[in-house]
Formats: sequence, structure tokens, C-alpha cells
Amino acid sequence: MPYRSTFLANLATVGIAMKNSVVLLLTILCAGLMSVPICSSAEKDSWQPVSPEAVWLGAEKKVKSVYQECGSNQWPELQECFVTFMQKHGASLQAVAFAKLMDNTGYLRAFRKAGPVDIAYVEYPFRANTNEGYLLVNGDPPIVDVDNLELLKEAQAKSPEYKNLVQRFPNAAMWPGDRFHIEYPAVERLRNGGQRFIVDYGITDLCRACKSLGKAKFAFDFDANGKFLGVKMIGLEEIRAALKK
Repeated sequence: MPYRSTFLANLATVGIAMKNSVVLLLTILCAGLMSVPICSSAEKDSWQPVSPEAVWLGAEKKVKSVYQECGSNQWPELQECFVTFMQKHGASLQAVAFAKLMDNTGYLRAFRKAGPVDIAYVEYPFRANTNEGYLLVNGDPPIVDVDNLELLKEAQAKSPEYKNLVQRFPNAAMWPGDRFHIEYPAVERLRNGGQRFIVDYGITDLCRACKSLGKAKFAFDFDANGKFLGVKMIGLEEIRAALKK
């Protein structure tokens, strides 16, 4: 699915970039169908904060049978079957509502209060590779997906060391780091009273299983009121060793 800017440009080209279309797009963005941390003020006002009540308790045991019950379906029937499965297996109303925010493709397996921005640990049972992820929630915007790699590009472009790595390895690719253990990401307090979430990523030469080139750390910063300030690259590890080979 194209990103918001491309989508809006296409709408303008065909002459249907009307106000209602823009509102619909923003609604889709805020519902988690696209990993872009921008929501309209109207969507922000209607946002229901994510809380521990949205965790699907006991899901790790129940979800094992979801493949037998729903695995033969295709999209969107698979998504509908998954939410029905959750309802049949004790998921709370809040848990089902969160799954719908994830376009019925994932559920909240854990929640970590960090305030004012919190961490939602998501399980995506139908993904082929990375089944775990986490979102920074309850701030402004309500959802920031740390694995939306578009958010990292500006910070990457400002790093001389990363530029050097890409010159040596043109196929260098960034991948999510540990998204399972709930002690990650590390959270720090900024001098302005805001929050900093330190998120890890792996860097490989082309594919996920290819040669490791190192690791990168990015800071997702928020002000004291939970407003998203942006992303900074704050560390590269093992990069020098890769460049010497």
C-alpha cells in the first residue's frame, strides 16, 4: 500500500482529491492499516487509549489452534475469522477493539506503562517471518510503529558512518531487532521532561538471513505531553568490523 503522500498525489491526478477522501484516508491511517504516525485532530479526539485491559489473556495457548480454524481462509475472510476466533476464546471487548485497530491481523499480548506514551507489544500470528512487534501508543499521534522503516530514513541520511557502510555494501538492509522481550525498548527521560525510546535494528547485506553488517540504535523522542518529536540515530555497533572485511 503506498504511503500517504503518494496516495494523495494520485488522488489529485485523477481529480478526486476531495475533502471526504482525505478524511477517509486519515481514518485508515489512524486505524493502523498503514504505518504512518499522522492522524487528524478529529481522529485523535475519538481515540480510546490502549490499556492493560486490551491484552488477550492466555492467548499464547489459545492462538495455536487458530491456524486449524482459520488457516484455510484468504484475506479478508482470514481477518474476519481471526476476530471471531478471539471472541470465542475469551478475548475482552478491549482486546477485540485493539485487534481491529491492527486490521484484524494481530493482538495485544502485553502492555507496558511508560507514560504519557506507553508500549503495546503485538503478536501477528499470520506473518511469515517476524511475528512480534511493538507500538508506541497513547501519545500524539496515538500510534507510532517503530518498524515503519520510512521513519528512519532521515536519521540514516544524517549519519556519516551509515553512509560509509552503504557505499561499501549497497544492498545494506535494516530489519527489526528484538520485539519479543518486554524489557525492550529501553526508556529514558529527556531534560525537557519528555521520553526517549531506544529501539534496536539489525543491518544485513541484502536479505534477512544474509551476512550481518552490524546493529543500529534509534531514539524515538516525545515531549512532556507525549507529542512525537522525531527519530535520531544514536548508535551503530559492529559496523567498523564489517567495513574492515
